Amino acid sequence: MLGLTWWLFTAGLAFNSYSPTLTQSLGIGGSTISLLLTAPPYIYALILALANGWHSDRTRERSWHVIVPLIPAIIGCIIPLATTQKAARFVGIFLMTGGYAGYPIILGWVQVSFPGKPKRRAAAIGFLSAFANTANIAGGYFFVSSKYGPTYRVSFGLVLAMFAAAIIAALTTRFYLIWRNKQLDRAEAELTQQIGHDKITEDTAQVTGLSTTKAAALAAGFRYFI
Repeated sequence: MLGLTWWLFTAGLAFNSYSPTLTQSLGIGGSTISLLLTAPPYIYALILALANGWHSDRTRERSWHVIVPLIPAIIGCIIPLATTQKAARFVGIFLMTGGYAGYPIILGWVQVSFPGKPKRRAAAIGFLSAFANTANIAGGYFFVSSKYGPTYRVSFGLVLAMFAAAIIAALTTRFYLIWRNKQLDRAEAELTQQIGHDKITEDTAQVTGLSTTKAAALAAGFRYFI
């Protein structure tokens, strides 16, 4: 589910390769102006990403910090679907680009969701990263000028669909991990009662290859970030 969320998010953000094309479609000035207009949305996205990442780290929460930036991004997709007015469409591009604020959170969410040996975590992260980046293959066809230009309504509709599906995938992941955490709560209570905390720490160190101190911290209660 994390991989699917990441894939859908990446597919939705595939418009980044076509930013100059989108600003040029506004018909504001020449090519130089079109290129300059690509910068402000990404400055906005950078500020949002820093604020969102900081808050996610402070609250130790992931799913809502992935989902919330996608809501204005979806609104940004709807605007160019509803109007051809230049200023409104540029605002839409701004809002769409703000969806980037949730992307680093997915990376952090993946990294904290695989406890155990470092090579196991590295393999999981590498696999999911490779899978998610295949979305750029599909996304590369979203803004083909000959098919969807100059309004790109179908293109914006595809981005909207990817973002909406990413929200559903992130919510599904959230509810699943809440359920898994409840299972871990019950299992930990039962194990502690049966064999004691010291034995759990010893077994954890043996299985994971971690030091006794780190194994004790892990045995004391690994829980998935939600």
